[in-house]
Amino acid sequence: MIIRRSGPFYTLLNTGPIAEFERDLIRERTSAGRNAALTRGVRFGRPRKMNDEQRTLALRLVSEDKSISEIAKTFKVHKATVYRLLDKVVVTE
Repeated sequence: MIIRRSGPFYTLLNTGPIAEFERDLIRERTSAGRNAALTRGVRFGRPRKMNDEQRTLALRLVSEDKSISEIAKTFKVHKATVYRLLDKVVVTE
C-alpha cells in the first residue's frame, strides 16, 4: 500500500484534528464568556411577559372569579401564560 503525502486527500486527513482542536477552543471561550456574564448578573433566555406586579394582579383577578380569557386579554398575553402562572402558584403552595 502506498500513501501519498501530497494532494487534497492527505490535506483532508490532516484537517480533522485541527478542526477538533479549534472547536475545543471555541467551546472553552464560549463557556468562559457565559460564566463571566453570569457573574455580572446577565439573565439568559426569553424575557418574561408579565412583571411581578402584573402576576400578583392576575392572581387576584383569578381569586375574584374573573375568566382566564378576560385576564389574558387585559394583560395582552395568551391564556396559556395565565394557566402557567396558576400552575406555578399551585405547585409552590
